[in-house]
Amino acid sequence: IFPIFRKNYERKNEKEVRVCLKCLNSKPDRCHHCSVCNSWILLMDHHCPWLNNWVGLHNYKFFFNTIFYNMISSILFWTTYWEVWGKLIDDPDTNIFVLYMCSIAYFLGFIFWIVLTGFMGLHLRFLLTNYTTLEFCEKKRGNISTWQRSPYYSSKWKYNVSCKLGFDNFYWWFIPVAPTLHRDKGYRYKVYNDPRA
Repeated sequence: IFPIFRKNYERKNEKEVRVCLKCLNSKPDRCHHCSVCNSWILLMDHHCPWLNNWVGLHNYKFFFNTIFYNMISSILFWTTYWEVWGKLIDDPDTNIFVLYMCSIAYFLGFIFWIVLTGFMGLHLRFLLTNYTTLEFCEKKRGNISTWQRSPYYSSKWKYNVSCKLGFDNFYWWFIPVAPTLHRDKGYRYKVYNDPRA
């Protein structure tokens, strides 16, 4: 057992230090072994098939920015394409194939916008409650009575968001540059809401 992990909050059966079942090493809090990448990820959120990479402490900000800017782009596409689509329908000389393809693009843009807005809402909730996708699914699936609130949840929303997007000024949260990490570099997290207390 590494000495840095002896004071961890997360315990197996509330007694033993958590051990990775794949490599049999002790794990720090909020760390998971990605079965697809076969590596340890600090503050692992999930393995994203669209990015073909894990989403964790060092790249969650870029993942969040990707979702955010794609959602904004899909809203702009859908709202500005409305006028073009309307003109194509009103024009009697419009080729039926062009009208069909533009209608499909408009419909797919709408679906893309709806899906991204829902996904953005989910990750905003995770940011504000200081959850990761894996932690949320584990606690909800494990039928733990306190799954609505993460033990790392602070009543200060800015701290919760800063844990994932960086401790810079909040204007930097929306610019895709590397975030300033927490002073413990993702190995330790302050527990605010201990359901075992």
